[in-house]
Amino acid sequence: MGIQSLREERAAKASEYRHILDTNPGKLPEKIVSKLNGLEGDISALDERIAREERIIQFAADTITAGRVPGGHLDAKDAAIALAQYYKTGDTTGFGPRNTWTEAGDGGVVVPHELHEQILLAQQKFSPLRTICRILQTRTAHSNFTFPVATSGAAVGWVGETDTRNLTDTPVLDSVTFPDSEAYVLLPVSAWMESDTMIADFIQTELARAFGRAEGEKFLSGSGTKAPKGILTYTFTAEDDDTRDWGKLQYVPSGSTTGIADYGDPLIDLCYSLRAGYRQNAVWLMNSSTLAAVRQLRDSQNRPLWEPGLSGQPQQLLGHRVVEADHMPNIGENNIPILFGDFQCYGILDREMSIQRDPYTVKPLVAFYGKKRVSGALLDSCGIKGLKCAAS
Repeated sequence: MGIQSLREERAAKASEYRHILDTNPGKLPEKIVSKLNGLEGDISALDERIAREERIIQFAADTITAGRVPGGHLDAKDAAIALAQYYKTGDTTGFGPRNTWTEAGDGGVVVPHELHEQILLAQQKFSPLRTICRILQTRTAHSNFTFPVATSGAAVGWVGETDTRNLTDTPVLDSVTFPDSEAYVLLPVSAWMESDTMIADFIQTELARAFGRAEGEKFLSGSGTKAPKGILTYTFTAEDDDTRDWGKLQYVPSGSTTGIADYGDPLIDLCYSLRAGYRQNAVWLMNSSTLAAVRQLRDSQNRPLWEPGLSGQPQQLLGHRVVEADHMPNIGENNIPILFGDFQCYGILDREMSIQRDPYTVKPLVAFYGKKRVSGALLDSCGIKGLKCAAS
């Protein structure tokens, strides 16, 4: 049985498990518990088989590239040379034997892992959420990738030493799905420019800039249709964690349509609306315009809320780091200009990046078609909260 079939079988078992839980609320009879235990065993066995198949696949990939450098991998320098050669001539021999590990199905090449990481690192300058969110890697279609979550925990019973132990309520399980989405760049380059030895650096920089800016916007405001589901497009409500439906985010009112009222007290309310477990790793997210306004806030004793950083340390707001994101809204009526939370609660799903060289379609230019499968979705709706400006 192939790895895809194993994954499909596992998904079916997990779906059956969730269906049983959803249709049998409360305490479960022994027959149902036995059925769930059997499904858990099947899922665990399938996980082991899938992991074994993935190790075999990775070993095959490593074997194909073995012998190129000590350690058996194409290092970043050789990968850059090979990619530059491909940019100039379309020659893929620098990547090693022609095989499915380096060639994309559309006639392009999959960007080598070492360069892919360099491009992703450069993207962080333009897509700051990549530095704080959870990054998930996959080789499957985004719509086939699910992230399991528990929307409520197991119930706990209290008993004496010899009291009967009855079954307690089981946790409610759900899963987060990611929308299928693909970002692309169709970059025309003159034939003369293509002969420049720095063409590889130029295209890597342009890809990082283009993908980074696009991601920086969509991770916040993407609709979830052919794009990531952005944090700001989820429903925000004033309800707290105990009453709010899973999948909705809480907001704290700013007290003003044009600023932050009461000497910045709403920021303190926002900070402590987050439970302690999330607050330990929480950061502030806002654009530079909002940050300028926040830095001018003072308390009732005329002391700045902004905390100067020690030597080599970032400045902080109420003890937490501030991350700038250009695509956050400005302070304004009904806007949410500030997010605060542990952004590991938002997942960024990455697949491979590929580049196709086209010297024919737009002569005398050479077109480089770069694309990457990337998506995003909220993993935990209790870990991120927003400050919302009032309506007039």
